[in-house]
Amino acid sequence: MPIMLDKLKSKIIEKSKIIIKDISLIDETHANARLEICLSCEHYNKIIGNCKLCGCFVKAKTKIKGSECPIKKW
Repeated sequence: MPIMLDKLKSKIIEKSKIIIKDISLIDETHANARLEICLSCEHYNKIIGNCKLCGCFVKAKTKIKGSECPIKKW
């Protein structure tokens, strides 16, 4: 059983490295504009810092080029 878990762990790490390479970030001005929209949104969870609709942590999500608001505010 431990051997299978080690193989699974290796595969997950391998795949996550591929995914991370494909993420590009937007410039700070646009990221801050997105963040301001999220911070004032009724769906923003101030305690946790995430969106109540999609569950994403907005400080990270607003910086990712290919991301979008689940209700199209940005």
